[in-house]
Amino acid sequence: MKNNLKYSTLFVAVFSILVLIPVHNVLAAPSIITNNTTANVTEVKAVRTLTVATAVASSTALSNPKTIVIGNCTVSFATTTNGTARIGTWNSTVDELVCSDGVARILLATTTNDRALSIAEIAQELRGLKFVSDDDHGNLAVTAGAGNTIVFTATTTETSETNIVFTDGTGSAITGVSPTTAVKKVAQVSTFSIDSPSMDRSYDYNIIIQGTTYTHRANNESTTTIATALTTSMIDDSNVTCTSSYGVITCTAKTAGTAFSYSTSANIVAVTAPSGSGSGRHSSGGGGGGGGMSSVALQNAGTGAGAVISQAARIEAIKSQINSLLQLVQRLQQKLLRMQGL
Repeated sequence: MKNNLKYSTLFVAVFSILVLIPVHNVLAAPSIITNNTTANVTEVKAVRTLTVATAVASSTALSNPKTIVIGNCTVSFATTTNGTARIGTWNSTVDELVCSDGVARILLATTTNDRALSIAEIAQELRGLKFVSDDDHGNLAVTAGAGNTIVFTATTTETSETNIVFTDGTGSAITGVSPTTAVKKVAQVSTFSIDSPSMDRSYDYNIIIQGTTYTHRANNESTTTIATALTTSMIDDSNVTCTSSYGVITCTAKTAGTAFSYSTSANIVAVTAPSGSGSGRHSSGGGGGGGGMSSVALQNAGTGAGAVISQAARIEAIKSQINSLLQLVQRLQQKLLRMQGL
């Protein structure tokens, strides 16, 4: 009697394992885990806006004129007497606005009658500066702003997150507050980690880059094989450059500062659960065949971290397996009762 009970308990344990494994397999879902490791950063050009607040006063010392420094250009304001501007030993009747040598000169009065320039006229002279550059921001575009302002904007790719240099030597007659600090552009980097359930079934792994879908159907393949296949399919994508290593795909934007969209899905193509084989499968001496779950096809798509099998399919699979287990337990109980009656 004890031996029979021992064998019956062992039989129940073995059967439970056989039942629970298919349930686990049905619930298992492939996935693609995404991670935006480096966010896209759009470039911001450095901008410095100067404002002529008041007229620049003439310097009493010809060797020490009023100046401003914008980028690499030192602009001196020359005192004009009898139609001639003087700065130290420099004499001229016209402005020198080319900054290619790092120096520019602006006359503070007209050469015809020594009339002092107005605020608007000084702003207009500054807008005429040419070949202005900055050590950190390269060549600067010079444009007119609102009112008596002059706007200096970087024109080359930003490599330094700093401001355009400005130094005032006019006693605040010209100001350059609230500059726009440069921001370097950064390429977006996103990773896709392949997760593959260890089952002999087919799965569709999909990665969508900027609206283009790349798919690989896998059947009992390693994550490395799946990642390599998907990476190969994306080799000609115009938005990203992708590499793979040990089941992880890394995609980098081909153009820094230009973001790319992405999503993923992982679909179970077909799942077949064990079905009952008719009468006598689990009985010994009377009892019907154990019920089971027939072939179930599951199709599902998802985004982000992977697909999720529909709740209805999960419930039906669990119900079927529980019913099979309950039927077996009932038959075993009946058998034990008969054995006890012997």
